[in-house]
Amino acid sequence: AGYAITQGGDRAVEVLHSRALILFSVGRTHDAIAAWQSALSVDPSHVEAQFGIGSALNDLGLYDEAINVLKRLASEAPWHFKAWNSLGYAYRHTGRLLEARDCYLRALECNPDSQVARDGLALLAGS
Repeated sequence: AGYAITQGGDRAVEVLHSRALILFSVGRTHDAIAAWQSALSVDPSHVEAQFGIGSALNDLGLYDEAINVLKRLASEAPWHFKAWNSLGYAYRHTGRLLEARDCYLRALECNPDSQVARDGLALLAGS
């Protein structure tokens, strides 16, 4: 399914991002990734589209691919605690526990109230 929208700037990106969120929420993960990729073709710096792709790749169990996307996002948006959480999740699932720990700690630096990061650290402690 192609979602090419080349004009309309911010509005087009937000429509594509919203479409991707809906597709992802109903389990159409591959279609969601395609919509987020289309959003990024209009605005390559759209943080939430990048995060959506990384999350979707995690959801599909494509952890190495997710790591590539989420590492890039975390370096471009170091304040994005959800990127750090998701990167920690991907590292944990690839057995890279030290990297996972570092990511969960970075998530907590960004958002000290993040229960998801605390839960991720707790899972690591039990490994």
